[in-house]
Amino acid sequence: MFLASNSAHPSIFRQTESTSLLLMLTYSFFSVTMPSAGSQPPPQSANNTKPCLSKAGSSRRPNGTRMGAVDLVFLVEGGNAVNETLFRIMLDIVKDVCNRFPVSFQETHVGLVVYGTNTQIEFNLRDNYNTSKIKDALTSVLKPAGVSLAGKALSAVKKNVFDTAGRTVESGVSRVLLHIMCSKSHDDVIEPAKVLKESGVRVVAAGACPGSNKVDLCNIGSPPLCSNSVFIQILKPPTVPGRELADKLKEGQCGKMRRLNKKKKKMATMIF
Repeated sequence: MFLASNSAHPSIFRQTESTSLLLMLTYSFFSVTMPSAGSQPPPQSANNTKPCLSKAGSSRRPNGTRMGAVDLVFLVEGGNAVNETLFRIMLDIVKDVCNRFPVSFQETHVGLVVYGTNTQIEFNLRDNYNTSKIKDALTSVLKPAGVSLAGKALSAVKKNVFDTAGRTVESGVSRVLLHIMCSKSHDDVIEPAKVLKESGVRVVAAGACPGSNKVDLCNIGSPPLCSNSVFIQILKPPTVPGRELADKLKEGQCGKMRRLNKKKKKMATMIF
């Protein structure tokens, strides 16, 4: 949700270039008087975190880093605003991001939801526990039709995917949503996104078209405002945006895993 004082002018978006192939969205309010020196956030890169390292001191393996259990869901727009070719490219990006996570029964679980007017749950978090099955499932996904109702889709993701996952945030599972969209939603996204984020889901919103709505992206992405909202500048090959989106999704997960391990160690010390 956008917040401003009564003295603030309407919001102004400033696109900040970086060496990253994802274009981050930054957001600032300009006061009626001269803005303070800290009113505009510095440029951010989608690839600015150090990789999580295994005990051996190197990245765990090419398709994922050691980050504990993750429930990873993809929400992809179809409908009238997205042609068949673009829809397949977006699914190719989903496949590449999946390849960068350690998909297994013990670690990363993956779900996919697509939407236009109606929301289609293609596979749930308990359906596939390896990347080959996910790859097969992606080939049979049909592009939905109609106008974009992203708010309706976000509500369905919470109720029908995350809430039925079987694993909980309290047990140490990280919940992450990558929402790839192309157009302005025809329904409200603020409240559904707010409820989803308050339930413990970290949301990254990615615009895959020049016409992707900046306001929707920033409202959907997790706080700080617009820091988890990006434009995908290069769609092909899918490994290009896939690598940076995966890095973006993993931000903060390494520290969470270390804190969880530390807590378990402390508990073991107390017990024994």
